[in-house]
Amino acid sequence: MGDGVFTYALIDFWSRYAPDAVALSLEAIAHTPGGPGRVYLLDENDVGDRLAALDDITDGALRWSETAGLKRVYRTIDVNEGAALERIQCDYAGFSGKRAV
Repeated sequence: MGDGVFTYALIDFWSRYAPDAVALSLEAIAHTPGGPGRVYLLDENDVGDRLAALDDITDGALRWSETAGLKRVYRTIDVNEGAALERIQCDYAGFSGKRAV
């Protein structure tokens, strides 16, 4: 699974789980039913590794923070389907015009 698909799943989960929340915890993302960790069968370390790369992947729209023992993702965007779909495109940007043989 690419970073765009993971980010799509995170934004989609966020929009249903806590749409008004500015931050989500690693525990919620990794362990809550419907969260990317549970959906893709990722352990907490794998989820944490993906979350740590979010700032670069999303150009700062989602930021990972480990402050005072709290591991959270913060957002600066609206969490909605449009925002989620924008992120999935980065996994397939290099495939435009290519055909399967």
